[in-house]
Amino acid sequence: YTMVLKPGGQDVLALGLPRLQTDTNRRKSSPSSFPHNPNICPLLGPSLQLSAYGVWILTTHFKDARNSRFARRILALPNSEQINPLQYAPWHPRETRENAQARIGAPMGRSKEQAAANFIAFQCTIPSSDIIIFSDGSRLVDGRAGGGYIGFQAHNQFLRSSLLYGHGKEVFDAEAEAALAGAQAAIAYPTAQFATNLWICLDNLEVATRLLSPSIRSSQEAFESFYTLAAGWPLYERLPHTKSGSVQIRWVPRHTKISKNEAADSAAKEGAASMPPSPCKFSYASLKRHAKTQSLSAAQTRALKSFNLIDLTLAISLQPILDIETSQTTMNVLIMIMLISSVDRRAPHSPGPPSEVISFLLGTAKGAQKLATWLAET
Repeated sequence: YTMVLKPGGQDVLALGLPRLQTDTNRRKSSPSSFPHNPNICPLLGPSLQLSAYGVWILTTHFKDARNSRFARRILALPNSEQINPLQYAPWHPRETRENAQARIGAPMGRSKEQAAANFIAFQCTIPSSDIIIFSDGSRLVDGRAGGGYIGFQAHNQFLRSSLLYGHGKEVFDAEAEAALAGAQAAIAYPTAQFATNLWICLDNLEVATRLLSPSIRSSQEAFESFYTLAAGWPLYERLPHTKSGSVQIRWVPRHTKISKNEAADSAAKEGAASMPPSPCKFSYASLKRHAKTQSLSAAQTRALKSFNLIDLTLAISLQPILDIETSQTTMNVLIMIMLISSVDRRAPHSPGPPSEVISFLLGTAKGAQKLATWLAET
């Protein structure tokens, strides 16, 4: 959308933006107002594009923006995908979540066993000439993610692939990427000209729900590519007697002994366990996990470096209260726990076993008294 800022401050509220005042008196009184100079925007004439106004603000008011604290934190993050939250306007027609889940065969109150039985029965109704792709994603303990897919046509397996995405993806992203890769491989296969429909079966309910819908979440590019691919499937060249169909999504209950889905899961795990590739872009979901982990690590490091005298006083006061001989090593351990716990003092902690709440209790004087009483009793 091209938005134009007209003299006099006419309405520019089409996208919910506030009114921008540009009257002559205000421009004269404010030295930082946007200059109405034809040398700056010679091609715009009396109307000033909003994008040019934004560029002017960045170049005049934020010359040192890359050196700000916020900018340094952003620039310290790893290379990641760019999400466009304005890809679709709020009034863009969208399928409701209830309709999408009904379309993909979501549980909708059914048990896992009943959903598995219904899927097996439904699978038998798919024409043998159609292509069925089972895809899956996996993430190992060390953070490596992978995907895999297998393809069937005429009751025979003709596709199988394992994909490695490295440390920059979550399971959600791996599932979406694997579904896209499987669909692309099926379309490129010569026997696709015999197929009316292309079926994508996966066990991730959230990904299955969003595959054919506009997405502004993680792996936005993968969802956009899949949406474009699905729109072009009816136009694919087929034999004269083959009807034009569509791309269909079907949810599969996981871990219900559906052999084809289990085979896709094995392919995904093989992909995740493969040799790591060159560094790739982080997905939006993986970037959030990375940022949270780094933030917590940095906070704990700062807490250990900032030795608080109050915490030392609390640690020293524990020895007479316990009425036991506390070694210097034990006191040092207690002090370290206090320093680490100072990061989370304001965060609420639910009641639990002592091993989970000791670090929190040591962060306050009242908590130290309670802990000392508990240690004396036990």
